[in-house]
Amino acid sequence: MKLERLTTRQCRISDHNYVYRLTRRCLCKYIIRYRKWDKNYFDKHFKERYKNRLIITSGKRKIGMYEIQEMGNHLFITNILLTESYRNKGIGSYLINKFIKETKKKKVRIEYWEGNPAGRLYKRLGFKQVEKRDHKIILEKQI
Repeated sequence: MKLERLTTRQCRISDHNYVYRLTRRCLCKYIIRYRKWDKNYFDKHFKERYKNRLIITSGKRKIGMYEIQEMGNHLFITNILLTESYRNKGIGSYLINKFIKETKKKKVRIEYWEGNPAGRLYKRLGFKQVEKRDHKIILEKQI
């Protein structure tokens, strides 16, 4: 797969079911360690935050999504989720390196659920743990 051929588009309300299924498949097993999976909670937060999300596509196929926000002096990555058949192909690394290259911020922070193996990728890319909030781990990289 040629990573530079990946495209993104703004998430829309009509992406709700796709984002719900993707989030459930990627994160449910980590979330249920700490609380019950709650579709109503997801629905509420989707409506509040969908404009911050981008859908990742390969051709016409949706393969994932990510959510980033600029906060103060750092870029904050709250989600990078990929469908299972597109994991472990370098897409996460490619996206994170792209965010780092393109940001004008001095730091990049990323958040993940404790136990999620994605944490190994983030640490391999030079992120260091700066905070732990209950079940979420916050990593940071100085640019």
